[in-house]
Amino acid sequence: MSIAQASTKIKFNKRLGTFTVTIVSPSGDLFQNYQDNVNGKAVGVGPDFTKTKPRLNLYVTSSRKAEGISTPDAVVYYFNGTKIDFSAGTTSSNFDGAFEKIAPDSKSGELYYGLRIVKNLVELSNFTSAVIRMEAVMSSGKQTDTIGASFTIPITKGNSESGFRATIASPSDTSAFIITEKGGTAVLRADFYLNGTEYTDTVSGKLSYQWYKMSGGAWVAIVGATSRTYTVKEEDVHSYGMYRVAITYNSVAYYDQQGVTDASDPWTINLHPNPADETIDEDDSTRQSVTYTPKVASSDGTETDLYKNFYFTVTDATGVILNNNSSDADYCKKALTTFTVTMKYMQAQYNDVSLDVETVD
Repeated sequence: MSIAQASTKIKFNKRLGTFTVTIVSPSGDLFQNYQDNVNGKAVGVGPDFTKTKPRLNLYVTSSRKAEGISTPDAVVYYFNGTKIDFSAGTTSSNFDGAFEKIAPDSKSGELYYGLRIVKNLVELSNFTSAVIRMEAVMSSGKQTDTIGASFTIPITKGNSESGFRATIASPSDTSAFIITEKGGTAVLRADFYLNGTEYTDTVSGKLSYQWYKMSGGAWVAIVGATSRTYTVKEEDVHSYGMYRVAITYNSVAYYDQQGVTDASDPWTINLHPNPADETIDEDDSTRQSVTYTPKVASSDGTETDLYKNFYFTVTDATGVILNNNSSDADYCKKALTTFTVTMKYMQAQYNDVSLDVETVD
């Protein structure tokens, strides 16, 4: 059995340890569709963020914490590259007050930093996808560093079946997709939308579900996991696990994937990406690939050579495996010590891709 898995959103800081920084929405993959653009005004926007008010949680896990969870000293927020101003309070003073700041609070039980989106973003983002970035200030003694992560919200013009979408959400606002203690669980819920309007079994009567887990470079169907929700147990996840759901509607399957972090796990994987920002730039000839040289580390941050080989699986946003050709050197089921994500994967999707890394026994 594999002892550990990891996602790509990792930064190694030589002074403060190994941090995993993730922005997660309990609502799953946030998106907005609109039906038309009439003189700069969006018509038929859905889901309507003024009603759903989705939130984004910032999770920072550290190898130097016994339970893995770290609380930043402060967090700075950005919308499409521009700083969100909260100088007047918890509601943003720019961007038409579209954002509310969330901070840990023992009285309310709030555990994490984050944002709540209270207005639609279609017009604010000029009818293109919106990118929200959070940068966390971490300190230890006199040493301070800033680490960050970004979350993309696709904004598209859609109608008819082009607007069908599956997404994995969490019933919990505060513990979405993260397990913080031994014996803990994380509940995944499959949601289905048409142009921003949620479909349920009660409405359509035509939905069916099948859940999968990434294992050994392949999606493996979970026996009996055919309900709308699936509960991930702590013993099922080795530091990080990838899950996928297939929602079938009128004999057509729609997919989404979601990672679950086990912050209580004694093992993690330091990915050691090069370049460190894990960015491929089509217009820059010096940034055409990202190479990973992973190392397994214990909870105190000490790396070990106990596990030298890994499975590397590249997927698109819905979980389709992109390195699934058995004759290729980077085949997902081939045990490797290093892996390079190249431009070929980006050009195939013209979008971000995900890399799942799993130890090989």
